[in-house]
Order: sequence, then C-alpha cells, then structure tokens
Amino acid sequence: MLESWDAAHIDALRRGMGLEPYGVTPNFDTLARQGLLFTRFYANGERSMDGLAALVAGIPTLPGTAYLGMGMEQNRMAYLGHMAAQEGYETIFLQSSKRSSFHVDSIAAMAGFTRYLGSEDIPATGHSNNTTERGAWDHDTFQEANKLFAQAKKPFVGFVFTASTHLPFQSPGERWQKYPPDSLENRFLNSLYYADWPWVSSSRRQKSPATTTTPFLFSPPIT
Repeated sequence: MLESWDAAHIDALRRGMGLEPYGVTPNFDTLARQGLLFTRFYANGERSMDGLAALVAGIPTLPGTAYLGMGMEQNRMAYLGHMAAQEGYETIFLQSSKRSSFHVDSIAAMAGFTRYLGSEDIPATGHSNNTTERGAWDHDTFQEANKLFAQAKKPFVGFVFTASTHLPFQSPGERWQKYPPDSLENRFLNSLYYADWPWVSSSRRQKSPATTTTPFLFSPPIT
C-alpha cells in the first residue's frame, strides 16, 4: 500500500489525462507498461486507514462509520490474513511507520498476519544519513520485506505499508531532489521520486524465487 500515491502525480496515468509528465515515477511507469494498470481504480476514502480497511477487509468507507482501529474492528469481518492462513499461506505485514501508529500493529494481528514489523524492527541499510519522522525509509522497509519474503514458507501473503511520501515529505538526500524543495508540492514530488526507487531497486538486487514468481499488487490507500 503506497502512501499518498495518486493518479495526478503518476506519469503513466497523467498521460492518459493529457497532462505533462512530472518525471518522478519512471520505475512505476515501466511496471505499468509491463503489467496490468487499472485506470478506473477509485480510492476508498481520504485517509490511509480507509485504504487499509479496503485492502485487508474489503470494507467500503461509510458515512458515520469508524475506521479500523477506532471501532470498525468490533464487527465480524473477513480479513485477508485469516483467509490466506486458512489456505495454508504464511502471512507477513510490514509498515514504515512506528508499530503503534494508528494501532496498525493490533490491526495486523487481528487481520490474521502472524508476522508483523514496524519501523522499530526494520534495520537501516545506510543508503541515507538523514532521519525521517515517519519511522523507516521505504527503501529499508522493502529491503527487509525482500528478506522476509525470500525466507517465508511458500505460499505466502506479504503486505507492505509505506510512509516516505507522507507529510512532512522529507528527503533522504540530494540524489532524490528532482525539484527545488521550496514548496509543499515540490517536496511531495521529491518524496515520490524517492519512493519510486526503493521497491524496484530492492527487487532487482534480490532476484529470488519469492520475487520472480510472486504477483505484486501496488495500490494507493487514498485519493
């Protein structure tokens, strides 16, 4: 689940809207050409937790209804992790934010994910000397995900919740400053330029059966 990614900033989708490219999603654009790109894929809401509810429980955002972690979980629902486990899948959940952020650690366990890691559990790879308020840089999260997926009992379901494209749109270094960081929009574009890099670079460096034979679904959580 790719935090804050939206059609308005992804060139593979901007071109279909007749908009000039930003040039910050080259890796995603390549995958869009090689895989399946859903151009009528609509967000479940305006908060990441709305997206999480849709992806792990298939629950739409309803007026006056609390989201997961704030009451919705008290209802009986079918969860992705439980359904996968019933079919013999190992279940793994990682997020770049801190474990307790929006109670996602508890939500992951409730949703049937037996292995959970937050930023406190994700080692830094050293690709950046900068720190991030969000917890772990996305590159570090995907590196750890690659390692866990390669070690997982097959079949498995892995869920990764990124964070580097969340406010305040911090940069891990000048390498990813494609635009002058003098406005909120430019800082977001720079964070997106960085976020486009780690999951592709990680999978290229760690070509294992887990990454070459497993289907990947990339989805934003919000509009």
